[in-house]
Amino acid sequence: MKERTFNFKLIATGLIIGLVLGASFGYLGALESLYTTLSIYDSVKEMQKQLVLKDDQIRNLQAQLQEIQLITGPIRRGSWNTVATFQGTRNTISDYFYAGGNELRINWTWRSNEIVKWQNLYNQYLKDFGPDSAYTQDALDNLKRAEKLAVLGIILYRKGESYATKVLSYLEKNGSIYIHDVVTSYYYLDVVTAYLDQWNITVEVWIPS
Repeated sequence: MKERTFNFKLIATGLIIGLVLGASFGYLGALESLYTTLSIYDSVKEMQKQLVLKDDQIRNLQAQLQEIQLITGPIRRGSWNTVATFQGTRNTISDYFYAGGNELRINWTWRSNEIVKWQNLYNQYLKDFGPDSAYTQDALDNLKRAEKLAVLGIILYRKGESYATKVLSYLEKNGSIYIHDVVTSYYYLDVVTAYLDQWNITVEVWIPS
């Protein structure tokens, strides 16, 4: 009788231990599930923040494009758009123009009547008297001197700043240069010249698609 009672107590004890262990493992499983849910929730919240940030960036870009359209007229996306054109014969501080993108292209041409004159004389003397003629050599020397004296420099400034964004000096008779990572803002040009009879400058901005 005692042996049978002992076995019953042993079985009961085992059942209780099993229930406790089962509850413990179930609790741990529930905690793991909770942590997984919280991790997913945090990921979703981070994605939502990123979407809000992208929406703000899109709205800012749209606002910039609208401002460009108000200032410069209709724009072409995925292309270069002319925002300013200047011309003159001497040193000039230009009007402000608006750069509504991060890429600028500055195009220029210039003319020196002195260079044109000596170039024409050199060509004529070379044809009439040959390369060893004193006339030809004199025309060539004057042509080189005129080319050295002719100067076009372009300095780009952002409105309200005293230091230059870009300095372009001793430019060829015509050409283009690209300026990257420009801050969206108003700018102006300080045009420096010497011995020029005409210069033309065009400023373009790249508007992405």
